Amino acid sequence: MLHKITTTLLLGCGLVASAMAAQAQERSDVVARLNAALYAPDVIESSDTDVRRFYELRGHLPVWWQGDGWHDHVELALVWLARADTIGLSPERYAAANLAALIDPLVAHGLTDEDIATLEIALTDALLTYARDRQTGRIDPTVTGWMSQTTIARDTPKALVAAVEEGDLVGWITALTPEREGYARLLPELSRYRALAVLDWPAITAGDSIKPGASDPRVTALRTRLEHLGDLSVATVHDGGDIYDDALVDAISRFQARHGLDADGVVGRKTLVALNVTPAERALTITANLERMRWIPAQAELGERHVEVNLPNFELVAYEAGEPSLVMPVVVGAPEHRTPILSDRIVNLKFAPTWTVPHKIAKDEILPKLQEDPTWLATNSFRVFADWGATNEVDPETIDWTEMTASSFAYMLRQDPSESSALGLVRFSLTNEFDIFLHDTGARSVFARTERSLSHGCVRVGDPAGLAQFALATESTAWTAQEVDEALTAEETHYQSLSQPLPVHLMYLTAWVDDAGQMQFRGDIYDEDTELLALMETADDEVVIELPVLIGSLDPIDAPEIELALAD
Repeated sequence: MLHKITTTLLLGCGLVASAMAAQAQERSDVVARLNAALYAPDVIESSDTDVRRFYELRGHLPVWWQGDGWHDHVELALVWLARADTIGLSPERYAAANLAALIDPLVAHGLTDEDIATLEIALTDALLTYARDRQTGRIDPTVTGWMSQTTIARDTPKALVAAVEEGDLVGWITALTPEREGYARLLPELSRYRALAVLDWPAITAGDSIKPGASDPRVTALRTRLEHLGDLSVATVHDGGDIYDDALVDAISRFQARHGLDADGVVGRKTLVALNVTPAERALTITANLERMRWIPAQAELGERHVEVNLPNFELVAYEAGEPSLVMPVVVGAPEHRTPILSDRIVNLKFAPTWTVPHKIAKDEILPKLQEDPTWLATNSFRVFADWGATNEVDPETIDWTEMTASSFAYMLRQDPSESSALGLVRFSLTNEFDIFLHDTGARSVFARTERSLSHGCVRVGDPAGLAQFALATESTAWTAQEVDEALTAEETHYQSLSQPLPVHLMYLTAWVDDAGQMQFRGDIYDEDTELLALMETADDEVVIELPVLIGSLDPIDAPEIELALAD
């Protein structure tokens, strides 16, 4: 919402003297001014309901103003607002600097009752906004298409009232820290990369790949870059020359592993691109991921047993009692066929699954193959039906595929079960409206790639037997590895429903610190970082409180206007 509050402070020499004389004056009208500001007819629709509720819980009385000055809590609150940037938030969004100037003790002597009420409300609004932003993020995740489970917002006004009454504002602020595992580890990296951003960061020039043992004039720049990033110890002994030696190869391999690249020690195009990303850009990536970590609940809230898939990392992790039980590579949707970010449940396993080809894939991708090779269907175990009920099968040899176009294609294609089929040996069925599910694949060679955004949206899993056993472990009679293998090799299609559906959370993180303390970055495969950072910038700028302030002048006409960004 857009709050419009205007305060004029006249701090001329004569006014300071009169203000000092009036220091002990009783502010009996502050409560009336406060409530007039909160409930004025022209403010009712836009006023922050959390601010109103806070004062309702406090009996409609001022909280920060104590009759002759500001409460000691105010100084602490202003410090936290001013330091919002250390956790990836924006102090300007909370009017931190300007509120601090207006709430200065010297200025307080010249405040009118209306000024006090205005600043009282502004400070409360700033704190409640900061609390929401710090705990659950300043961007509504659904705006970005995030449909995965999110943190449940707490009763912020009630918690702040309790903190004020108990005199424990520090405890209140500390409790706002997101509970998602990894958030606390990522915070120091924001400071580290911001510190690196003050260094010169010239681009290392492109050229031929640098292979171990080679001599290259770019080696000195590589060594300096890796020392700054922490992949190469500054104590490493080297001759200072241009030889790409073993120590530097090891450092490059570490850098590559941290950035989701082939850790082959060869400095090729992709590695140079990653090396040339500036620390300032990395800091923005960290900021975006801190925002996402505010959205993501702690693992305990996601299920005692659950599965998480980090799409940019192409990895699935199955958790039990908060600990990783199973880790495997996955293939996710290509940029033109994005895997949605959502939470769902595995409700059944379909062994020896058939694959009914989506119509768009059939007409756009398979039809051209049939026009080149009419035997392709039989070679790959596909059957053709004239209807989507699969009641009228058609012999593909009777169809002249060359005369058909994408717009005239009217057949249903279904692939029979086989180890080499598109769905492999098992499908893990979900319930979402996008027809997205997890499954095995007949094309297992793709798991050797580091970049695996290749599918039409579904998630292909690298260890289908392991995931099947994890999913079936809580059935009344837990499945053994042998029973899972027998089901996977069965020739007839059959389902196994789960009596306890298994939660699955598809997420999107491009920066995190792993359990070994290593900073990890991944490519922004769906441009989600770019979109989120733009939304965050807009959120910091679009909502403004205007507080014209007159300092050292009796002439209101000469007053500079200071815009206080205090967003909802």
